[in-house]
Amino acid sequence: MVRGTVATAVITVGTTYAISVVHHDAPLLPMISDTFVKAPESYVSRVGLVTVATLLQFTVWCLHSYLRAFAVDGKRPVAWRWFTLIHSLAGSSGSFALGLVGAVNDRENLRAHTDAATIFFTHTLAW
Repeated sequence: MVRGTVATAVITVGTTYAISVVHHDAPLLPMISDTFVKAPESYVSRVGLVTVATLLQFTVWCLHSYLRAFAVDGKRPVAWRWFTLIHSLAGSSGSFALGLVGAVNDRENLRAHTDAATIFFTHTLAW
């Protein structure tokens, strides 16, 4: 699951980069978001990053289910149950924010794109 998520992300970013360089829509060494702006790169990024966000959310759910089934039991302290809940909420909000990053490029709404990217990076790091 994790490998598929990472592979989908790499394919998405690689494809948008290649298309943007061929069409001269972005510099040779652009920021990732620069390759999501113009068509047809924007279509690839929207579909690709929303797919990655969905796969990431599924990964969060699988890890949460694993932790609840095998790591959290009656013998563990209640704090461990709270940790797994907060852990999963951080992953879920990070994956949702990634979907927003893909859906809204920085030329459409810079504030929403930047806020979503910041939430994605910080919450995924915490997860």
